Amino acid sequence: MLPLAAGLILAAVCSHHLLSQLQSRFAQALQCSYPRRIPFLSAQRTFLTLLTVVAILAVDFPAFPRRLAKVETYGVGLMDVGVGLFVYAHGVTSLEARGGGSSVLKVRLNLAAYLALVGKTARGVFPLLVLGLLRLLVVKGSGYQEHISEYGLHWNFFFSIASVRLLSSVLQPLVAMLPSRCPYGLLATTLLLAYQGVLSWGGGEEYLIYGPHGDGSRPTLFSANREGILSSLGYLSLYLFSVEIGRWFFGQRNTLRSLAMHLTQLSLADVVLWTATSLAHSHVHPVSRRFANGPFVLWMLSLSTLMSVFFILGDLIVFLLAFLLGTPPSSLTPLYQDEARDGGKHQPMLCVVSAINSNQMAIFLLANVLTGAVNFSMNTLEASSLTCVAVLCVYMTSLCAAAGFLYQLNLKIKL
Repeated sequence: MLPLAAGLILAAVCSHHLLSQLQSRFAQALQCSYPRRIPFLSAQRTFLTLLTVVAILAVDFPAFPRRLAKVETYGVGLMDVGVGLFVYAHGVTSLEARGGGSSVLKVRLNLAAYLALVGKTARGVFPLLVLGLLRLLVVKGSGYQEHISEYGLHWNFFFSIASVRLLSSVLQPLVAMLPSRCPYGLLATTLLLAYQGVLSWGGGEEYLIYGPHGDGSRPTLFSANREGILSSLGYLSLYLFSVEIGRWFFGQRNTLRSLAMHLTQLSLADVVLWTATSLAHSHVHPVSRRFANGPFVLWMLSLSTLMSVFFILGDLIVFLLAFLLGTPPSSLTPLYQDEARDGGKHQPMLCVVSAINSNQMAIFLLANVLTGAVNFSMNTLEASSLTCVAVLCVYMTSLCAAAGFLYQLNLKIKL
């Protein structure tokens, strides 16, 4: 019995010493610096891009489950998350989220500063308007399949993104004058409540479904594109909410400890968002991507923040393991290099996440072109599952190769 007791005591002492060592190392790890460029946002943006570009071609094949396709009016499906997640990704990494935009107007709230800001945004969205117009001409000229109830007769994704970015700059004086610590969140909440009020009690829902004459007709340019134009208000509120979240992400977050605090707070916020989404869907109005209504915006925020939680958790695990193993995270991938501290340069090491994130909109545009080319060159509706997988493999390899080529040349195409 005596040797057994001595062994147990020795094991307890060693375990206590080992635990103390781990706690000390863990505490030191939490004090490690975290890159200013926020790797988890880059990874999340790339994941959203990959998810979107795979889905927009895969949905044209019979192998793609129909339950994952876009719903007509009410409900949710995998394909319904694309535009909303794109808006969120742009909002959290926008100029406003990183401290620009309204900060200029807060210093000099005058007409010249305002017009300069709006003009700069207009020049920035001009390529999107050109792309939207080109898509419109190609679709109408080629007879390519389209769902008018999604955006309208002439509207499309590029017009929605451009209008959201332009309207957000137009509203900057309101943001600058709001006394709240969360001005974008306050403005987004006000806008969303007003828009949902019009949909629920102002006849907006009936107008979107049945048109001005109640027969589904589209006699004017506005009514012909009513879904795309009015849903931009919902996407605008989503964008403003995303900017507020981005401002929080880009705040005081210099160490892994502060990142861990962000993870805890964001997890609690996400629980609240999912609860609000469930209540709004059940008691206010069903989720509708077609209208971009209040429950849809809440659903997008819930899903986006949940994804952010998992990507933050992934960053924490990578950084902690790298510290415990004595390996600098920046040696693993360019994603963890701090470009703000390294003069904006990256190592010539290929990383798919960094490559796609550097040219997100360009890759998305290329994906649209390749999707159209595939649909024109073959009858996707009668293709076998094997053909579907083969085409998707070639398609995704081409997109990743294009992203890698641009990244290796350090070329960034601004759209």
